Amino acid sequence: MPRLKARKCACGCSGWTSGPDRYWLCGHSSRSTEGRARMAEIGRRSKGKPEERLLKLMGEPDPETGCRDFMGRLDRQGYGVLSIDDRNARAHRVVFQLFVRPLQPGEVVHHRCERPTCCEPTHLQALQPGEHTLLHLRQRREARLQAAA
Repeated sequence: MPRLKARKCACGCSGWTSGPDRYWLCGHSSRSTEGRARMAEIGRRSKGKPEERLLKLMGEPDPETGCRDFMGRLDRQGYGVLSIDDRNARAHRVVFQLFVRPLQPGEVVHHRCERPTCCEPTHLQALQPGEHTLLHLRQRREARLQAAA
């Protein structure tokens, strides 16, 4: 059985959990009665304004990196996901559009810190898809060269 990866708890208590799935928080599953009450308390199951829910789910800045991790649901690639009008939206894209500027058609949001859970607006940058691909290829090449040295 694969080893479970520890990550920040989904309730925003700044604790760590290594639960078996995205529903795991603070050592209990959000599928339990206690877990559902806790999730409603932090806004995961509430129907407030997206901005308010997003701010509740953004963690405190990390003192070392300055990253603000998204404490809500994560997709398979590790990006934060927020439900808006019954549609899923990636949290970092919503943060960029709320706090920086609206995205132009075709633009992608790049994490300067290379951390998919980060929602700190100063760490996000809008790029064209081709620029984004070239940036990642350049970073991989540099990492391989450093590993070889």
